[in-house]
Amino acid sequence: MSPNDHISKFLMEYCFLKTAPQYAVLLKGSWGSGKTWFIQKTIKQIRERDGKELYVSLYGVNSFSAIEEEFYRQLHPILSSKGMALTGKIITGLAKATLKIDFNQDGKDDGSLNVSVPDIKIPDYLTNTAGLVLIFDDLERCSIPINEVLGYINHFVEHQDYKVILVANETEILLEVDGNHARASSYKRIKEKLIGKSFEIQSDVDSAILGFVNEIGAKAQPYLHLETIKETYTQSTYNNLRHLRQALWDFSRLHEHLTHEAAKSTPLVTHLLKFFLALSCEIRQGLMSAKDITSFRADYITYLVRLKANNIEEPLVVKLKQKYPNMDVNTLLLEPKTWEDILDNSVINPTDIAEQLNNSHYLISKNTPDWVKLWHYNNLQDQEFEQLLERVRIEVSRRSIRDADTLKHIYGIFFNLSEKSIITDNPAQLLEDAKKYIDELKLSNQIDANERHNTYSTSESSRGLGYQGRETPEFKELSNYIIDRASEVYIESLPNQAKELLEILKSDPAEFSKKLFHSNTGDSRYFEIPILEYIDPTEFVTTLTSIDRSGLYPACYFLKERYSIPQFNKSLASELGWLKEVRTKLDALRTQNIGKLSHHIYGWVIENHINNGITQLENSLDPNQSV
Repeated sequence: MSPNDHISKFLMEYCFLKTAPQYAVLLKGSWGSGKTWFIQKTIKQIRERDGKELYVSLYGVNSFSAIEEEFYRQLHPILSSKGMALTGKIITGLAKATLKIDFNQDGKDDGSLNVSVPDIKIPDYLTNTAGLVLIFDDLERCSIPINEVLGYINHFVEHQDYKVILVANETEILLEVDGNHARASSYKRIKEKLIGKSFEIQSDVDSAILGFVNEIGAKAQPYLHLETIKETYTQSTYNNLRHLRQALWDFSRLHEHLTHEAAKSTPLVTHLLKFFLALSCEIRQGLMSAKDITSFRADYITYLVRLKANNIEEPLVVKLKQKYPNMDVNTLLLEPKTWEDILDNSVINPTDIAEQLNNSHYLISKNTPDWVKLWHYNNLQDQEFEQLLERVRIEVSRRSIRDADTLKHIYGIFFNLSEKSIITDNPAQLLEDAKKYIDELKLSNQIDANERHNTYSTSESSRGLGYQGRETPEFKELSNYIIDRASEVYIESLPNQAKELLEILKSDPAEFSKKLFHSNTGDSRYFEIPILEYIDPTEFVTTLTSIDRSGLYPACYFLKERYSIPQFNKSLASELGWLKEVRTKLDALRTQNIGKLSHHIYGWVIENHINNGITQLENSLDPNQSV
């Protein structure tokens, strides 16, 4: 039974009264409580009994003519179609004629106008408005002053005998008139005259959820578990059905991109659904952003460490765990960055999602890597654990693992097991072995330079799995060691990248320039990397002066922007000598071309671009900083 059944019953009686009741009905409720969903259900019930209605949302409406034009559009869809060139005056006139609007209360129908319209057969049910119910939604969002719009609506009720249903968040209306005694009194007076019955719409969670799921379609019913949805919605405490509906549609889109194995795992989908809805509710309510997920694990561990301290403030993740008891920060299922892409940017990467979900304990199979199975050691029997541990040890001893991130996971597991005294390995010895392994990978060119970005403070997990042993000093040291080796790999690659960059200067001067300064658009990968010092100044000047003259300005534009942000210049300090050498060589070329156009152009490049870059870089550097 719905908490709003009594309202539905009354509305059906009201809408089909044979005698005009001479009053309107107000349906109240907070934003997202399900008012619009309820009124749409009411409209369906009216039509099922062969009744008729006109529904108008007043959201942003700033004139009565806009309301009348919407009436006309619904009454005469053929005449109001894009192919009919009717003026606003004719449209309004027809609306008035149909609705018999008497604005000046002189007893005459102000809508009885002699209008000329195309000779089109209009269905009788569109022109016969007897028994029509007028429904005005979003009353509090109307741009017309509330007392004026209520006075306007009163004409339909009092003078034209229409039945009217108003839908509003009255709290917003009362806040809007509060503080103005005249407006508040006027609102109260008009409301008492116009509205004969008021009802508070209660969130009908069960019916709404069922309606939302049916709305998404039959294919959604197997995975949109009603009890799971209701439980998470109730735990949120926000009572916002509109947000829930939006979240369910978004989850349906995510579900479409799951692999067959993931989609058929009911426990996995249920877990994913709970987490998705909880995060969506909080984000839509404005109490968190998807970026906050990145710090969940670190914040929770820090909180546990400091728990004994007095008056410690609870971080967001702790508050969420209290609100949603099933939320486990150690089983996010997806990487924080993946969650951010999905929830903030609506970006779904099926490949990344598949890899991360495949590493969850829900999809463990014979094809799952042994180290991933070992990561889930809490789910293992003793014998299974011992066998898995031995197999992973053998993989490590044979140097079968060939990427640093997997090694970070494996040694993190070892550090964690050692700390818990589940294994007897010495942490210091484990760390020493891990470093040797990383060195071997570097020697064989198997360290990804991008690992230098995975700092301890920002990297809590990868592939959907948190790094175990992350709080141990050995793990922190290993993490920094990998970053250092990856940074070395990157620096060692810069000469080759510099050659590639010089080739880009030849083919696309603007793209060359974009790569060298910070921008929110385009590829600015070298904005704080001193890559220019790896380009021979003579070769740079030769290339710069050989490109088409139309490309000279875009090629040099980076010199105006690259050194304009002081905080980046510390890492670019080594380019100061390069800039001065380029200036010297270009100035020599300028001198050789006295009397030619090139003399003027090269001078312009030096004065307006190179000198500008040198000045900006010099001004932002510590006088004692060596370059």
